[in-house]
Amino acid sequence: MSEEENRSESNLIPMCLEHADEIDVTPEYYKVELLREWKRRQISERFEVQKSWPLTDDEAQKVIEASFDPTDYGVAIAAASSVTAAARAIGHLIETARQQRQLPNVAASAWHAMRLRVQQSLPRAYDAATGDLLPPGEPSWMETKPFQDRLDAALIQAVEALRPLFATLVAELHAVRAAAAHLDPWCDWAEASAEIVLGASGRWPGRPPEVDDEVLARAIAELMRASVALGAVWQGQPAEQPPEPEPPSPEPVETDVQRLGRQHRELLDLARPWARVDTRPYDADLYGELVQASRYALNLPKVPMHLTEDLSATAGLAADVARNADDVTFAGLIEDATALQPSAIAVSLVRELMFIAERTQRPELETKALGHAVQLLRNIDWTHHDVWVDNRFYVRQLLGWTASVTTDEDVRDRIAAAITEQPDLLKPILLGVSQQTEQRDRNDWNRLLGIGIHVKDLPPWFPTAVVASEIRRQYPDLQPADRYTTTSDGDVARGIAAQVLDIESRSV
Repeated sequence: MSEEENRSESNLIPMCLEHADEIDVTPEYYKVELLREWKRRQISERFEVQKSWPLTDDEAQKVIEASFDPTDYGVAIAAASSVTAAARAIGHLIETARQQRQLPNVAASAWHAMRLRVQQSLPRAYDAATGDLLPPGEPSWMETKPFQDRLDAALIQAVEALRPLFATLVAELHAVRAAAAHLDPWCDWAEASAEIVLGASGRWPGRPPEVDDEVLARAIAELMRASVALGAVWQGQPAEQPPEPEPPSPEPVETDVQRLGRQHRELLDLARPWARVDTRPYDADLYGELVQASRYALNLPKVPMHLTEDLSATAGLAADVARNADDVTFAGLIEDATALQPSAIAVSLVRELMFIAERTQRPELETKALGHAVQLLRNIDWTHHDVWVDNRFYVRQLLGWTASVTTDEDVRDRIAAAITEQPDLLKPILLGVSQQTEQRDRNDWNRLLGIGIHVKDLPPWFPTAVVASEIRRQYPDLQPADRYTTTSDGDVARGIAAQVLDIESRSV
């Protein structure tokens, strides 16, 4: 039809708002012939009514003016349009979410098929003690990564496809709220449900992937419920009430451990400008805080995650802050550092001050720091239990430095004499020479599972034979093992002792 024909009286059929909207949205149910039949019936009914209740045009105009307020009528029309648009946006979002889910489903299926092929190609191992079959082996990281990347890319693509549709829906719901404020709770329900659909579209259960769960399906069902209820309320029909909003989640409480870690990192960040440039003046207060922070850093395991905040990093920043202190003050800092305890803090700080003196071409101060560091290392009494315990994560470093200023044989003799004189030093000695490694999820490298403790090798200054002899005396039933194991009571030292025996057996 032309625009004039479309707007002509012959093409007009007066309807209530509800059914006029329904006809526009679902025209497939209202054929042209049906609408024309309705129009014929309207005209016929009008003539029949007019016979018993004739109205002039003026009277009809008065009835219209008394029945409809132009503002209310306009608002009703706008609200009807917005509710319809919101329903259409919800439908579009739901259907797109369903279609986009096929992409990660295909990627997850390919990943699962690859794992199955690899597991079928590997022989099944069994527990040497019980004979039970162990779980199938997993593909290597190199085999797994392309499939994981493909799944992640599919999930990202799904969310990106839904994001503009979600924005459109939110805009339409804002329009509904503006035109019909009483629909606010149902609009909130629909918006919250749509946001859950968006989030669920970006996740997949399990890494490696499991069969898709019902999280997205439930989110879609909830959004459909909200949409149906919103339309019913607008039409004045009985409707499901929105669920009660969940109370806001409490803010996460920072533990003491988290607080200390945060404060330590913030202090180091405050000092880092002194490491970047060599023109900043000496800040005595900041230096003092860093020296105090060394006690916290001393207890951080020497693993990559603590590389920028451990004792070495903290002592290094303290020395950077002291760079531009005058010679008298700098010499006093060396003396003060020598008196610190435990030994790892004193030696680390004096060495870092020595390096700064070297870089700033102050040979007298460099020599002074070197002499103090050597004397500190020579004076450590390794027969004291507290020395091993307090310096646990820096025992290997301290003893290595000591061997560098004396000899490997000297350090071996000192440790051998200590354990011979005091056999109860075995456990702290084993813990002191142990090494730490980060244990991370092979499928999610950012997820830390824990800190592993083991002995991969022993330095040349370690009296392996003497320590192994004491291990056999204290653990007569212990067998050599190349893997870290603990007993049910968590005896870490026992596991390290088994590894020391293994190293000794391979070195004979």
